Amino acid sequence: MEICKRLEDHLPTQPKVFNMKKTLFFLLLGILFYGTGQTYAQTKQPSVDQQFIERVASRVAQMKLVARRGVVGTVTAVSDTQITLSDLDGNTRFIDVDELTKFSPPGNGSNVKNYGISDISKGDTLGILGLFNKESDRILARFVDTEPIEMSFYGTVSAKDDNLFVLTIHDESGKDTKVNVDTGTKMYSFTKGGGMVKSGFSKIAIGERILAKGNFDLKDKSLLDANRLFLLPEITQTQQVTPTLTPAQ
Repeated sequence: MEICKRLEDHLPTQPKVFNMKKTLFFLLLGILFYGTGQTYAQTKQPSVDQQFIERVASRVAQMKLVARRGVVGTVTAVSDTQITLSDLDGNTRFIDVDELTKFSPPGNGSNVKNYGISDISKGDTLGILGLFNKESDRILARFVDTEPIEMSFYGTVSAKDDNLFVLTIHDESGKDTKVNVDTGTKMYSFTKGGGMVKSGFSKIAIGERILAKGNFDLKDKSLLDANRLFLLPEITQTQQVTPTLTPAQ
């Protein structure tokens, strides 16, 4: 009996056996968790990469459809959201505008902030810069510039307002055009003996032949703002001529 008791004292107690099992359990659990986590990461990563590739491919496809494009043409129709142009080659161009489209008036553009699509009219010449969609064949305008096109009118001075500095030119077809003269208007008089010399508004006479060059006023499309005037006092009303003059430097 005493020998048996001594042997039992040397045997491990039950709690020690339990602690060893507990340690083995957590060790196996850790190995299992680590292996599962690694497998999860390996299975999820290709999915993330695939989504990234698809986004890049979609973006590239969009970029291929859209390109920057510029066009110059004459307005044939205009609405709140669209401008229709006839370009220099006679092709019809459809221009879309939105809240990001910026409009610029002709010249220096002193009234840029208040200038918009409501100021665009049929017959205006515009320069458009925007995003061209190859699929729809339309341009989303980012910048719309009104290009000043110089017009020429040749005829007889039929009326003259010395207070407002406005002339009325009566042309060969019977049409009357009002011409505004201001401090920036350059005036010349041409004679065979004297050639081209500078002149002034006070020297313009009713019934005199005149050539006016300028741009139509933005607010009053019937009024020509004269850039240059050429007085031709030696040409009578019965002479059918269309002069081409270049002022002396």
